[in-house]
Amino acid sequence: MVIMKDMIHKLLFFFLFIVLLVIVATAYQWVQQLIQPNTHYQKPIGNAVKVFDSSSQYIDKSSMPDRLVWFLWYGE
Repeated sequence: MVIMKDMIHKLLFFFLFIVLLVIVATAYQWVQQLIQPNTHYQKPIGNAVKVFDSSSQYIDKSSMPDRLVWFLWYGE
């Protein structure tokens, strides 16, 4: 009889653990969907500036070794 009670307690603990795990995972997914923007590549609103502009009129005329030294010196 004692063995049955122990087994029932262990099964109840396991069942509650699984239920709480599902609840926490569902809550995590809900919060993630709430925070995540709908469109990743939407045009910025307000005073946002595009960081990389390939049509820029600035053309770097320095040589490749100069650019490498610049990169290694400043890390950019």
